Amino acid sequence: MKKDPVVIGISANWFAAEDRVLYKNKSLYVSETSLVDAVIRAGAVPVILPFVETPSGVTALVDRVDGLLLSGGVDIDPQSYGDALVNERWRGQLDRDRFELALFREALAQKLPILGVCRGMQFINVAYGGTLWQDIPSLRPMSVLHRNQELYDGLTHELEVVPDTFLAEIFGTDTTIVNSVHHQGIKTLGQGLTAIAYAQDGLIEAVMSHPADNVVGVQWHPEWMRDSQPNQQLFEWFVGKAAFVKATR
Repeated sequence: MKKDPVVIGISANWFAAEDRVLYKNKSLYVSETSLVDAVIRAGAVPVILPFVETPSGVTALVDRVDGLLLSGGVDIDPQSYGDALVNERWRGQLDRDRFELALFREALAQKLPILGVCRGMQFINVAYGGTLWQDIPSLRPMSVLHRNQELYDGLTHELEVVPDTFLAEIFGTDTTIVNSVHHQGIKTLGQGLTAIAYAQDGLIEAVMSHPADNVVGVQWHPEWMRDSQPNQQLFEWFVGKAAFVKATR
């Protein structure tokens, strides 16, 4: 008998209605193609999760997936971690924050694995009670370059992986180089999280829940490094976790 595939829910980005050529003056839910492709290559079926406002709607979404992937995108609103807004440009989308928090809590309640990428890692930290630097270049000026607009998805800075962690096992080394396209980052680590990788300036680049290991976040975009096999293995690890959950639900 054919087995049902593992289904991974990917949180959607929301784009406001604009005077664009296609979908003129219509708002959009989207997901970046590379993230979807990484899930497919790992052997799962991706489903994009649009914003829903009701608790029953959130539960219905999570009921239908075996793992939750929190995607990258716009800034997280400082209200979401109890901070005052420093600059209007960094306001983010409070509606998205609220939706993803509801998704996150429901996925935790259902014991699903959760992977956060870039903004997704930052959001995991916020969900665990941590805070963020609203702008690394201006508020943490001694940092290395974390948002390389010219290279964008090219290799930008070194990554120091904590030894004897699952991430060190995946990469097969304690140091590597990653892309970097973020201007915000973890300021205080949320309770229940452990840092498992750092940039050379000490900024946290990856986290894992503790003592359970079903929640992981990475600050770089592994989906943009498909030619770097260890990064694809991160998605394979995640889908493997989801497959185990699916088999035991």
